Amino acid sequence: MILKLVIVDDNPADRAMLRRMLNSSDLVVDLVEIATARELIALSLSDIDCVLLDNRLPDRDGIDAIIEVSRDRQYPPCPMIIMTGQGDEHTAARAFKAGANDYLIKDTLTPNGLSRALLNAMDKWHSEDAMRNDWEAQKNAIKVAERASQAKTQFIAHLSHQLRIPLTAILGFSQLIEDGELGEDKAAWDKYKVY
Repeated sequence: MILKLVIVDDNPADRAMLRRMLNSSDLVVDLVEIATARELIALSLSDIDCVLLDNRLPDRDGIDAIIEVSRDRQYPPCPMIIMTGQGDEHTAARAFKAGANDYLIKDTLTPNGLSRALLNAMDKWHSEDAMRNDWEAQKNAIKVAERASQAKTQFIAHLSHQLRIPLTAILGFSQLIEDGELGEDKAAWDKYKVY
């Protein structure tokens, strides 16, 4: 299977390093290399398997780029990995909060480590996407069930009202006959029969 990857890094040497690592790994990749966040935002990401995104770009940082491409959704449209030259916990926390699937320090990368990070990020993103879709389906099912319950309640209330009116008359006539309020003679029994 060929993985379609996007490398977003303004440094040609870093892009070349990533390209070499990916070519020496066991992954078969189709690379798109771009240098700015603006190019990433303009790119259609629907058929992209993963984005390797440098955090320091000339037009904005990579984390802000993730937030921008996720604007119409609550999560990125494909797996995103933030890369940085020097790691720190604050940047890592921001990256994960923005929706990054991994956070890599460039100096520590190896071909196998990079391929594992890519595969793990894609697995994580697809698992989370499936959970989000299941959650949306469950929320929709709950809304449908609530509407059905409300319709049932209204139907039963209407039916109860429609049955109560004739049953009240029947009960009244039954009580009249049982109590013999019209008497016990033939004229009274003729009226009872009519009732």
